[in-house]
Amino acid sequence: MFERMDIRGVIGWQFLFGMMQYFFVAGIFYTIIYHRNLKQKEMEGAELKILTRDAELKALKLQMNPHFLFNSLNSINALVTKDPASARKMIAQLSDLLRMSLETHDKLMIPLKEELALVHSYLAIEQMRFGDKMTFTADIDPELLTKPFPAMLLQPLLENAVKHGIANTRTGGTISLSIRLINNQIIGTVVNETGGEMPLKPAITESNGISLNNIRQRLDRMYGDNYSWQIDQSEANKFKVEFKLPLNI
Repeated sequence: MFERMDIRGVIGWQFLFGMMQYFFVAGIFYTIIYHRNLKQKEMEGAELKILTRDAELKALKLQMNPHFLFNSLNSINALVTKDPASARKMIAQLSDLLRMSLETHDKLMIPLKEELALVHSYLAIEQMRFGDKMTFTADIDPELLTKPFPAMLLQPLLENAVKHGIANTRTGGTISLSIRLINNQIIGTVVNETGGEMPLKPAITESNGISLNNIRQRLDRMYGDNYSWQIDQSEANKFKVEFKLPLNI
């Protein structure tokens, strides 16, 4: 004889087991969806941070353009009456310089050789203003010429050297630029050395002036803790800035 089975009990257990399976599968499914959405939000957050950082960097870089233009126009103004021919040449140099600046206005990194071209155009303007009073020397590692380099980093440093060094001395001085590749680091130095008749202004510190502050802010955002920056004014007539950047970021 067959034993009587409680169909309601069997169905109840099957229903309970099915519900357990459903919640188990649903739990796995929603866990996967949750982690996928979380990762998506993290990626969107990271992208937003990058976009914000790039916007800040571009704003800081653009801040240098009117500052630089103002100083260049002042240099031209100084020559207009006493040397009109040189003033016209300077205007042509400024035109070339602004063209190069506009070509790279939306770029945060450019090949070092392009940054150096900008530097040489700027110094050509100042050389017409100061003549033999200003001497410029450069020691550049040729291996770095095609490597990415922060745009508008060198020009403000050299402008600072001219403004606070060469322009304030009767005998003039020397500005030296060195960029070398050592242990996978770009090591750059800008040295401003003037005659001994008067010390360089102590106001040339990292806490003063739009140029140096701007550079520090940009490097902070680009490299975080992966760079170094030092200012040395231990000698009265010598001002040195040294920076170390990773070759690749």
